[in-house]
Amino acid sequence: MISSRLLMHNLTLIMSTVLAGALSAQSPPPITGCAISPNGKNILTSSQDGITRYGLATERQLKTYSISSANLHDLAFSPDGSHLLIVGGRPSEEWHAAAYHWPSFKLHKAFNGAGDSITTNVWLSDDKFATADLEGLVKVWFLSSNKPHLTLNGHSNGITSLVYLKSQDLLVSGGLDNSIRVWDAGQGTLIRSLNQHTHPVTAIAIAPVESALPIIASAGEDRTVRFWQPTIGRMVRYIRLPTKPLCLAWLTDRHLVAAGRDGILYVVDSLNVEITNSVRASKSWIYSLAYDERTGYVIYTDANGRLGKQKLPISELAE
Repeated sequence: MISSRLLMHNLTLIMSTVLAGALSAQSPPPITGCAISPNGKNILTSSQDGITRYGLATERQLKTYSISSANLHDLAFSPDGSHLLIVGGRPSEEWHAAAYHWPSFKLHKAFNGAGDSITTNVWLSDDKFATADLEGLVKVWFLSSNKPHLTLNGHSNGITSLVYLKSQDLLVSGGLDNSIRVWDAGQGTLIRSLNQHTHPVTAIAIAPVESALPIIASAGEDRTVRFWQPTIGRMVRYIRLPTKPLCLAWLTDRHLVAAGRDGILYVVDSLNVEITNSVRASKSWIYSLAYDERTGYVIYTDANGRLGKQKLPISELAE
């Protein structure tokens, strides 16, 4: 039986539809994560079926790679595009992470252990990455090692989101304990906690233009998207949405798209904190987003096992 706390997580909320009987045995499993391939021609998705490769231009399914883990939650390409990292596990039983050579998809190394599922991951460099799990732990790994280099313990509940501020060498995590934690990625020490969310944090995304005071956005079950300067611990502003957002993607250094339970893509102006555009993309919950700068498409995946793309009006994104 799935742990009830998984139902709150933006990547594992998929199981609530199963428990509710919304999905039949013949229905495709929900797609929990997506990533655009380094050459920009493919989209890779994670689900209970494994890793599936689609053509970005056609949205046609090209190939599915079977993975041993029962649940896959997230995937990410290394900065140089040579490796694909996937994470998941079996709730309350084991965690799973594996790095594959890309584009051959040959296994480089698998990392497994007893515990709770890994929910998300982020690369720190071409041979170093971090994972976060439902036990509330952030772990930093090297591809060449079998054990974590650092373990960051500070959350009191599972972690849903993790990003890396390269210019500052900081990891930022968000969790089911309603908090955002800022970590020194090199030392593994907690720098500060940001506690303004009143419900679990479901997603974090970094504004594409980093500066001396980089900006991140966080989404929460409190229906808010909040904008922060994490290096100084300041919440700059926030906006309340009509739905509970589950995922975020920046479009420009000013605009982002948020999506969640109502299947609508909301374009948010982070300076004026207002919704400038909204488009219905799905009839079900949207679990993951990616933005392709080359084509201007927002890629999304949903609880019905569907992948789609949407081009938002350029006029709405003008500075």
